[in-house]
Amino acid sequence: MTQKPAFPKPRFYLILALLAAAGFGFTAVCGVWNIARPLWGNIALSAVPTAVFLLLWQLSRRGRWRGVPALAATIALFVLFLAGGCFNLLLIGLDAMGQPRDPTLKNSAHAVRIVEKALELNLDGAQVLLAEDTHSGFHGDGETRIILALDDATSAVESIVSQWPAFPAGEPLDTIFLERSGLGEDLFFPQVEQGYYSFRDRYAEQYPDDTRPLLQRFSYNYTAALYDTENSTLYYYELDT
Repeated sequence: MTQKPAFPKPRFYLILALLAAAGFGFTAVCGVWNIARPLWGNIALSAVPTAVFLLLWQLSRRGRWRGVPALAATIALFVLFLAGGCFNLLLIGLDAMGQPRDPTLKNSAHAVRIVEKALELNLDGAQVLLAEDTHSGFHGDGETRIILALDDATSAVESIVSQWPAFPAGEPLDTIFLERSGLGEDLFFPQVEQGYYSFRDRYAEQYPDDTRPLLQRFSYNYTAALYDTENSTLYYYELDT
């Protein structure tokens, strides 16, 4: 007598287990990065579907949990876990929105790397005086403010002096640096009599068809830096609105 083939095959449950594992990883990442407090309860809960489908996979390999009733029950479990996972992610997002956000960048080395990558400078020897990032939300609006002391960063100073234009920059950049470098009245750049500057208009790069002048736009997306030669201090600023 010919034995009927297994239905569904064991790999069906293994695929569901892998999908559940991917959902577990996504939930874990969201929990770690978007919430200030530990989320081990949510993370552990998201691992339950993976464990369940791995168990069903083992049972199927041993000749159990097969047939139409098993398939229907498995699909129902998958839909239930999927709905629960989506609801869990929604709660994580709502919880993150309600948490007060500390804008301070705790890792000084990370702050230095941000400036190095954006300005293409060798900042070995730079000391971090201030590092803040308020970017958040769906649109990623906010500011990045980093101040570096370059007394011991000889390579960076040489590159700035030899490659950057002298400050003041002339209009409209002087207005951007000295009057628009901040959300509200909290301006970032100091009144520098002599220095060097760098400016990248990321809005113009993203929307090349928008020909409106810089100061007449409804949105600002730019990266600006100002080096104060008197104090050997580099001010780095990103604005996204």
